[in-house]
Amino acid sequence: MAGDIKSGAGIEGMDDESDGKLKRHYAVQLALYTDVLGQVGFLSRDRFPFIWDVHGQEVDYDLDTSISKRDDRSLWDLYQECLDAVIAIKKREQEPLAALCAVCKLCHWRSHCRAQLKQDDDLTLIPELGRAKRDVMYRHLKTVHDLAQAT
Repeated sequence: MAGDIKSGAGIEGMDDESDGKLKRHYAVQLALYTDVLGQVGFLSRDRFPFIWDVHGQEVDYDLDTSISKRDDRSLWDLYQECLDAVIAIKKREQEPLAALCAVCKLCHWRSHCRAQLKQDDDLTLIPELGRAKRDVMYRHLKTVHDLAQAT
């Protein structure tokens, strides 16, 4: 069975009123481990990896459950989509589009990406305008300059 130890909570949005939800990025990572173990013959057919989180809780990740109430794709389906995208990038059939976000602070490539984003005048350089909002606008506005000209 695949598992990982995390320095964060295993579930996001959990409070007195909500049970929270499984973290998608943890699920994709666990699905990768599950897939690899399955390929080398060390795994049963079940997809129930776990996280030991910062609170010492073991959080089970059923990869066959749906992503959310509004998205009935399973966490395993999400992993498969991510895997397909990685394979397409490797084959140079798809080019990833960088974006500035909070997690960049943890990345070795931060200064390189930030310089590229500045050169590209990327919309994610605008505070609070992250990847999701940029991607929606991208067909019409690709740069900070384009956005400034649109007003």
